[in-house]
Amino acid sequence: MKPQKTYLPVTLDLTGKTILLVGSGESALKKLKILLRFTCDIVVLAETPLAAFLETGVPVIQEAYHKKYLEGKHVVYASTDNLELDTLIMDDCHNQRILVNVHDRPDLCDFVSPAVYQNGNVTVAVGSNATNVFQSIEIRNRIATFLENEFFNDNNTTK
Repeated sequence: MKPQKTYLPVTLDLTGKTILLVGSGESALKKLKILLRFTCDIVVLAETPLAAFLETGVPVIQEAYHKKYLEGKHVVYASTDNLELDTLIMDDCHNQRILVNVHDRPDLCDFVSPAVYQNGNVTVAVGSNATNVFQSIEIRNRIATFLENEFFNDNNTTK
């Protein structure tokens, strides 16, 4: 039996580092919107992107995946909904020592993205070791409600 992966929660410094997002569908667009909360240094590689990708202002390379697009990237998100392509991207990233996250395939991931709440310089991340995303989101939402009501409201003097 293969042991369950365990993940170390960390916060990455993305200053001067470029993220590559490979994918053209709704799941990739959702990931892009999340990533844009933390950095604008993102390049999308999508052979046939949804129009919404082009409206984000993020550079979109409208070509098929090739490992040459990994050059100079520090983190890669694969959101292709194609197991064969996702596996190829993972292998190429590992060969170049680039961290990779494959959407909905924790067995192919070097890291997973937690459910995140952010307010100013306060960031709270809730993870489930990639086993229960919906529970992580529910817990994050409860924490967000608590923080908004107890710490970040205008009536609180303990900010």
